[in-house]
Amino acid sequence: MSLAEDMVDDQARWLAQRQGKLREQQQLIVARALASLTEELKRVNPGSWTEASRRNTMAMILDLVNRLRGSQTVALRRALALVSQRAWRNTARWITELDKLYAGAARPLAWDSLGHWQAGWGPYDRTRLRVYRRSMRRYGAAAVADIEVAVGQRVLLGRSWVEARDEVMSIVRDKVGDRQWMVDRILRTESAAAYNSTALQAMHAENEEIPDDPLSKKLVATWDARTARDSKLLHGQMRPLGAKFLDPLTQREYMTPPNRPNDREQVIGWRESWPDSDEFDRDTRRPG
Repeated sequence: MSLAEDMVDDQARWLAQRQGKLREQQQLIVARALASLTEELKRVNPGSWTEASRRNTMAMILDLVNRLRGSQTVALRRALALVSQRAWRNTARWITELDKLYAGAARPLAWDSLGHWQAGWGPYDRTRLRVYRRSMRRYGAAAVADIEVAVGQRVLLGRSWVEARDEVMSIVRDKVGDRQWMVDRILRTESAAAYNSTALQAMHAENEEIPDDPLSKKLVATWDARTARDSKLLHGQMRPLGAKFLDPLTQREYMTPPNRPNDREQVIGWRESWPDSDEFDRDTRRPG
């Protein structure tokens, strides 16, 4: 396996593993929230299911979902900071290894410190936090709407509270589970965005330190069963750091992937002093 292919695979493999761990973490948060709602409902015993108990139960469910998405957002925010730190370190490794390969020696990276990362992460974190807060709100609202419709379709009036409560909890579990795809999509999108945006931030820092040999940004596709045609077409596209990539299929422009939730591209840096990158692109491209 070539150095280029090994580096691309290592980065993609780590991000996929991290996304899997994020999904497990989010599922645990959901399980704990549902267990909490079960206990809350057990403490209520009106005798039979009435319209008033339906309203009260839906209020409890709405509160539960709001608390749930709040916990999910906090967990995601903490996790993305770790993704960003890893991207910062990986970018330094990319540049160092490719300097050795193409220039014969690695240059010192004056920006390769936690302080540089923290200075850039704060503004980025605040910007992206607004994005996935909105996404989480949509997820919560959709789940509550599904639950309310399903509860309304059940003929529960006059049934015992315990019987109705158990059926409602079954509905809540099903509908929250049905919406897991929305959370998974947020996790994939936000972790990829944090990774690639941090890589771009690190490249800007490198260009500030060594302006005589600037880095451009290049898209390198990850080749697997999920690699779509647009990702294949974007493989090897290179732009100045301040310019946007162009999706040839949709004509959309963007600074870094993801341009869609299942983008399979990574951002790497490429110095002007390095040789033509066609060989690197061939090394990192596999049929699919």
